[in-house]
Amino acid sequence: CKQESPNLSRAQAWLGDRARILSVVGGYLGLEEVQRTVDQTGIDYPVLLADDRTLEAFGVHAFPTLYFVDAQGRITGSASGYTTTLGVMLRTLL
Repeated sequence: CKQESPNLSRAQAWLGDRARILSVVGGYLGLEEVQRTVDQTGIDYPVLLADDRTLEAFGVHAFPTLYFVDAQGRITGSASGYTTTLGVMLRTLL
């Protein structure tokens, strides 16, 4: 998360109104841990909290996992592991 967060922030800045970046965090020990990470990494996009049931429903088995959702709310793709800024942008716009 700490390595990929700057890529997500850059992608959001470059994409502007064409897309929205948000983070869904799972596997955390507590809200304090999440807030500390947000503060330390300068995350500037919304961060939502997911429980184990939500992670299971979406088939998340690795962190980070990215999902790409179109304007109609349909999941158009996903990626697990580190993704570059360009990779986020290309997957978002395709």
